[in-house]
Amino acid sequence: MDDFAQARGTKLTQEAAAELHRIDPNLELPVILDIHTACCLIGNLQLALRHPANTGPSREVTRQFIDGIIREIERHGYLKVAELLRLGDNQAYDYQPPRVISG
Repeated sequence: MDDFAQARGTKLTQEAAAELHRIDPNLELPVILDIHTACCLIGNLQLALRHPANTGPSREVTRQFIDGIIREIERHGYLKVAELLRLGDNQAYDYQPPRVISG
């Protein structure tokens, strides 16, 4: 990264932090997801939570988001979809591609 890009990134980060300090604590951003998008998003977030360096405060927010979406899916009667999504937290259920043995 060149010096200009680094300086711009630092300035932008500082400006964004200043905005966050002024944010309305009652501000909510409604999000509407179809079930397919929710499943894709949850799967990707579950993978992100497995990264060993993902230990910051946003990890807990992400975990709460995942759990909340799964609860909503379950509340709407999609019990098997919710169960399948919960398995995404268990590495024992990860897809294992077939081993190719070359001769």
